[in-house]
Amino acid sequence: MDTVIPANYITPNITFTGVKDPESHLNTYNAQMIISGGTYAIHCKMFMGMFIGTKLQWFVGFLDGYITSFEQFIVNQARPPVSFNLFGVKQR
Repeated sequence: MDTVIPANYITPNITFTGVKDPESHLNTYNAQMIISGGTYAIHCKMFMGMFIGTKLQWFVGFLDGYITSFEQFIVNQARPPVSFNLFGVKQR
């Protein structure tokens, strides 16, 4: 958060409203950040700028230091179920 955003840096205009698929949105965000040429620190700092409304309130509600890297945020997403998960299911 101490990183200073350069005055000539063009911020990608990306917002997340919760209507579209979050994983697709993160991919779009990553692509736009790579195109914009921002450093990893700028990438992380600009991340919360894409949230609006209740999604922003949710994100701001995290404790300071709760998410220590962008990769940690992506990794902590729920994984889609796979057929292997059904092996533990038992019928009564």
